[in-house]
Amino acid sequence: MSKLIATEPIRTPASYATAFAAGYLDRFKTDRTLRLRLHVSADELGFPGAANLERDVVARIDWVKPGHLDHGLHITWEPESGGPYPTFSGVLCATPESNDQSILTLSGEYVPPGGFVGALFDGAIGTRIAQATAHDLLRRLRSAAEADYAHRQSP
Repeated sequence: MSKLIATEPIRTPASYATAFAAGYLDRFKTDRTLRLRLHVSADELGFPGAANLERDVVARIDWVKPGHLDHGLHITWEPESGGPYPTFSGVLCATPESNDQSILTLSGEYVPPGGFVGALFDGAIGTRIAQATAHDLLRRLRSAAEADYAHRQSP
């Protein structure tokens, strides 16, 4: 089992960031199933000019502690169409830094598929792919949340 921790600063209060993330992710539901497209830039992995990596996952989100925005969201995903991709289980939360600044954190675990060979791949590049995927999701959440928060704060 491999651990994953990714963080991203965000210019919103922590409770706003967490609530926004829940609503934002909920927008990707179709027929009560949450589908996300995870994206990794080949440049970010150090392979300029190579094709970017994308995959569709089926996800589930639940409040870690219902009614308490400061406790975050439990999030899981698995590949929508199978294949040699890991499933992930973790927590998405926001920690306050100040009144209007916080840190988004996605932390959890995944099992590299493919047994011993999968573990070798994970050690060589899989961990970098997982980190880049998590950062891409956090950056998308940050951009959308900051824009929404700024719009709500403007007169």
